[in-house]
Amino acid sequence: MRVAETASGKGVNVNPADPQLRTYSVLLWALPETNPERNLLCDLDMTVRKSTVYKRFRNFLKMNQCTYVWVDSWSLSESSTAPFAETAEAVLLLYEWLKKAEFICVYLGDVGGKEEITKSSWFRQVPVVQLVAPPPRRMHFYDRDWKYLGDKGDLVERLSAATSVPAYILLHVRDPKFALYGEKVSWTPNGVARMWISLLGVTINIPPRLPDETLCRLAAVQVLQSQEDYTALMCRKPFGLASWREEHVGDEFEQSLQEPSWPAMQLHSPANIKSAELQSALPRFSKPPDSPQLTPRGMLVTLFAKNVRTFVIAWTYCTMEIKEEFYAVCIRVTKNTPFDSEHIQHDYFQGATSGKVCHVRVERLRGFELKNIYFSIEGDV
Repeated sequence: MRVAETASGKGVNVNPADPQLRTYSVLLWALPETNPERNLLCDLDMTVRKSTVYKRFRNFLKMNQCTYVWVDSWSLSESSTAPFAETAEAVLLLYEWLKKAEFICVYLGDVGGKEEITKSSWFRQVPVVQLVAPPPRRMHFYDRDWKYLGDKGDLVERLSAATSVPAYILLHVRDPKFALYGEKVSWTPNGVARMWISLLGVTINIPPRLPDETLCRLAAVQVLQSQEDYTALMCRKPFGLASWREEHVGDEFEQSLQEPSWPAMQLHSPANIKSAELQSALPRFSKPPDSPQLTPRGMLVTLFAKNVRTFVIAWTYCTMEIKEEFYAVCIRVTKNTPFDSEHIQHDYFQGATSGKVCHVRVERLRGFELKNIYFSIEGDV
């Protein structure tokens, strides 16, 4: 990744994964559309030579004794002059890069004071990883006049109100990277996908000019296959595999379903279900369910399921406790046209889900059986 030396302003290349990398600081910013500084901040050389924002920022670097400095727009802005390989590297390593930074400055050049902070365009445009990754006491906010507004810990309630990210995630009460996939999706109402990938803990080869929607589908597939995180079934496309046929949207059962409650949810590995509550509740099966597989027919997922009228209730290998009772978190799957009508009841079928969930007492899972369900995936993944 290309950074600038703090002392000389000279651009140098560093390896973000190098454990010996010396201290560095990061500048994140938001400016009005008409501000000419916007273009200057997208090119390393122009930033160092001409940007007044950067020059003010350097005063903080001297106090923090950081060896290098990096501005997100050098690599991640659409106007960036960085080569594609550098941009792809920044996308995949952004979470760890920001987490390890010694000092992170967020310059909100479009607000004047703490009361206006939630009105900044930064919260409408910023990739969620830039807000989530930095440790709370290392991320500092300034207004247009460089007046100090506070660090992320001081401003957590305002920041949470301006975004969809819970306060406990911003404060790192729980490591954001280990949250369930579906919970991470819930933090991204802007649909900013590319920089969000570094939160997922998966390695993806990002070809040039790959559309963000295709990249999202690829990420969902990778998470299902490598991490067996079935909460991808609770997320609408393109972030997840949930899709829906319009004719079923308004029926009575669908209206009774709920949005997932992420903080209370626990994911279990299908290959190693150790919980005593689950072992006694599950039906007998000869071998553990197969891991998800990407096939020409779609994403093949093996779930414990039960036929209910014209659809199926399928367990997502997630559980949660509600009023001291243990529940299985299930989705409704509607059968699409089967590949073979003889197999629709027992072996496999193609299905679609809205991503909403219902809660079933775990002891009722005894009436479920393993079914192979193909969820369609549009786009070339």
